[in-house]
Amino acid sequence: TATDKSKTTEVIPESDTLNKGQKNVPVTKKARSSKKKPIRKLTMAIEEDSEETIEEEPPKFNRLKFQLLKK
Repeated sequence: TATDKSKTTEVIPESDTLNKGQKNVPVTKKARSSKKKPIRKLTMAIEEDSEETIEEEPPKFNRLKFQLLKK
């Protein structure tokens, strides 16, 4: 019974930490990827529109576009 108790006490915290780590890691990755994808779509849309709008819009807008593209 002593070995069983030691096993159960060891296994439970390990599984908790593993589960917590596994839960946290995918969440952060998903959050980052979901954030990156819309940014790429925005930059793509901005690039498509930029050809027409660069002449009309002030230079500040161009700086914002370049900052987005660099990221």
